[in-house]
Amino acid sequence: LVLDVAGGAYKVEGEAKARRVPAGIGISLLTADELRLDATTARIAFFPDGGSSGGRVRLAQAGRHYDVRVDWLTGRVTVAE
Repeated sequence: LVLDVAGGAYKVEGEAKARRVPAGIGISLLTADELRLDATTARIAFFPDGGSSGGRVRLAQAGRHYDVRVDWLTGRVTVAE
């Protein structure tokens, strides 16, 4: 998964077209430094064995936020307010 925080877009690596996050929703990303592509774009990798690189995507709007967390060991995705 590749996220462009500044552009408010995301895509599955290998897909040609990115998808936009709806206007007014802010994105921030916490991931390993080696997965950063530049200052505003980074990825969370998912592996065939079920694991992942791990990370957290925060979606925020109007004082509320949701954290989408990816566990590095299991690749499990959870959402928390």
